[in-house]
Amino acid sequence: MKTEEVGVRFEQLFELWYGLARQWFELWTPQDLVSRELSLHPEGQLWLDDENGAVQMLTGWHGPLGAVQLLGDDQVLTSDAVASGFDRASAGEAPPLEWLLYMNASRNKDRRQSVIEAASAAEVAAQTAFAKKLGNDISDDVVQMLITQANGLVGLTSVVRGFGLEVPSKNAIQEKLSRVRNMAAHRGATPEEEEYRAALGVARAIISATSPMPLPAGSYAREVPGVS
Repeated sequence: MKTEEVGVRFEQLFELWYGLARQWFELWTPQDLVSRELSLHPEGQLWLDDENGAVQMLTGWHGPLGAVQLLGDDQVLTSDAVASGFDRASAGEAPPLEWLLYMNASRNKDRRQSVIEAASAAEVAAQTAFAKKLGNDISDDVVQMLITQANGLVGLTSVVRGFGLEVPSKNAIQEKLSRVRNMAAHRGATPEEEEYRAALGVARAIISATSPMPLPAGSYAREVPGVS
C-alpha cells in the first residue's frame, strides 16, 4: 500500500475505535463530548472575581483560554472508566442501542421529539429482553411475530414483567409514557415539563430493568446522564 493509503486507512480505523470509546465515555458521564469538541475555539477570555472582589483573567500556556466549561465531581470520568472505555472499544464493543437512544433522547431540547425517542428506546430494550428470554429454541421470525402480537410497549412490558423483570406498572407506562408519546407523535403535542420528566423517568426505568447498563471496571458506578 502507498504511504497515503496507509494514513487514510489508519485514520478510518482510529475514528471508528475512538468513536466507540467516546460513546462509552458519554454514557458514563453527563458530558456531550462531540458538541464540546465542535465548540472548541481559540478565541475569547474568561474573567472571574476572586474572593476579594478583584477581577482576574484566566490564561493558559498559549494565551487566553477559549471555550471553558466548569464540571462537577459527578461529571468527571475516573481512570477506571477511561481504561474500561478504551478496552471495550478495542474489543469492538458498542454500548447497547437502547442506552444510546435514551441518551440522545435525554439531550434533545425538543420535549416532543425527546419523548418519542425515549419511548422508542424503551421499546427496543423491551423487545431485546423479550427475545433473550425466549432463548435460541424459537426462530427469529416467530420471535418477531410474538413481538408484533404483544401490541406495543405496554404489551411487551406486561410480558417481560411475567419473566420476573421489575419494570414499572402497566398504569404508569400507559399514562406517563405511552399516552404522552402518542399525543406527541400523532397529534404534535408538546408535553408540559412535568409530563416530559415523568415520561423520560418511566422510559429510563424500563431500560434499566430490561437492559442494565454495562458499567466500567472497578468501583465506578455512576448513573447514566439524563432526566429521571
